[in-house]
Amino acid sequence: MPWAGASGPVRRARRLVTAIIVRAGLVAANSPPPAHHTYCDVLLVYARVSPFRRSAAVRRRLEGLAAARARGERIGRPPAMNAEQIRHARALLAQAENTITSIAKLLGVSRTTLYKYVSKLAAGRDSLVVGSASALPAPRT
Repeated sequence: MPWAGASGPVRRARRLVTAIIVRAGLVAANSPPPAHHTYCDVLLVYARVSPFRRSAAVRRRLEGLAAARARGERIGRPPAMNAEQIRHARALLAQAENTITSIAKLLGVSRTTLYKYVSKLAAGRDSLVVGSASALPAPRT
């Protein structure tokens, strides 16, 4: 028995890895056991080490994010509209002849982005237009 000194789980892992290695064609099925042992042992060592490598990578990533936040850097996707564009959009929306689609095209954003950044649009466009009556009836009380 070639793996007589190995414990039960290690022996089962070696058998599984050997089957995978032979199936993949890395080692011939009739090759001597030391070739199998070498591949098995390398893969088993890598399997033991990989969780530590993963946790180290996660720790380094979190430390990097914390350092960036401490420096005051913005993390994530930059905003689609700045404060000046939002003010400009609100001013344009206050004029009845401008449509939301035309304003979005003018500013280079989508209509959805315009709705997201100009929060008063949730109440309806008529709330932004000066001197216009609401197209919707008043809510019942």
